[in-house]
Amino acid sequence: MAIDRIKVSIIIPVYNGGMYLDRCLDSVIRQTVKEKEVICINDGSTDATADILKHYEKEITVITQENQGAGIARNVGIKIAKGEFVAFMDGDDYYAQDNVLECLYAKAITYDVDICGGNIQRVNQDGIVRHREEDRAFDKCRIINYSDFQTAFGYTRYIYRRKRLTDHAICFPAYRRFQDPPFFVEAMTAAGKFLSVPVTVYCYCCHYEKREIFNEKQSQDILKGVADVLKLSVNCHYEKLYKEILEILMRIINGSIPFFKFFNEHQDQIINCYGNILKIVEGKMKDNSRTAKKLIRLGDEKYLKKKFLEIEEEKERLKHMLKEQKNVYIYGAGFYGSRMYDYIKKYTAVQGFVVTAKEENPSVKEGLYVYDLTEISAEKDRLIIVTVADKRMQREIIRKLEESKWKKYMAVEYDAFINFCDSD
Repeated sequence: MAIDRIKVSIIIPVYNGGMYLDRCLDSVIRQTVKEKEVICINDGSTDATADILKHYEKEITVITQENQGAGIARNVGIKIAKGEFVAFMDGDDYYAQDNVLECLYAKAITYDVDICGGNIQRVNQDGIVRHREEDRAFDKCRIINYSDFQTAFGYTRYIYRRKRLTDHAICFPAYRRFQDPPFFVEAMTAAGKFLSVPVTVYCYCCHYEKREIFNEKQSQDILKGVADVLKLSVNCHYEKLYKEILEILMRIINGSIPFFKFFNEHQDQIINCYGNILKIVEGKMKDNSRTAKKLIRLGDEKYLKKKFLEIEEEKERLKHMLKEQKNVYIYGAGFYGSRMYDYIKKYTAVQGFVVTAKEENPSVKEGLYVYDLTEISAEKDRLIIVTVADKRMQREIIRKLEESKWKKYMAVEYDAFINFCDSD
């Protein structure tokens, strides 16, 4: 294949991705666009990743480096890529169809755009598919101004004209976490617009082991990434994006034990990172929102210590309740339900899982039945632990429990508790 005829370079950073890497690579190699190259960066893996990559060595280019993080690995891929466009894939995800890259490339050329993308779907460990909210923008083929779209997520659903990236020196920051949003917003800002195509492109897999507890360096990098996107949103007048990132930051800080834990252990580093965010928020004079005011208050050292103690007390209250119960139900059968199950079984037996929409969930989880609330209405004396992620949904569940006159229930702050799960 002539070098100048490569249409798409697919860049895949891999770190200990042996469990799912075959599926990922098979979906990439099967892509019907013939003029493609596959670049895999083995980012210091210690599992069977190297052996799996060797099996595909006739069809892919492999770069091996010491572990530096996915962002730096992707930058290596961009630097050596020869394709007119580049696409990014994670080693545990896969393409939804064999012709998606060919479709995106053809549309990008026809409409003469630098960025072209389609739908992304989440696939949980039980094989259940959920689409993202913003997928409504991909219901037909059309050019969308990024200033009208304004989100920082879902970058793997697109292909990017490589020359646009290199001409503007757009790359991933060297963060261990939250490196994707700054790259994506910069790329979209440089292009100004993108083409949406009504096809499902990318399958993002939500595995139990994919979620993790952030260490101090990763927590700092999240705050640095948030600051980068906030600065871009202010400079480019992206009001919607600004509000979205502030809300995400509130979730990270309000419910994240690492933030409070590392604040106690590494005050200077955390305060410095958070201080950069506060400068952006405080400098935006028109922002009198409740979220902005809360963020500024969170910069108060006394408040942070108080919050940490409150979460510790919540943890002890839950442990006390569990020790008094012989059997409990867990409301929520997703990732958080699984983590809660692992924690609760240390203290008492779990009777089963409860969900709002039974048809959208597996019938059995962790070897236990998954029930609709009406199916266990005769057991209102039994404790239910509510662990869903969305706070609005959590309030709705509590309302249903109260209307059903359920006697014992406890809602936990999901991010805070999940981090506590690993601290015991």
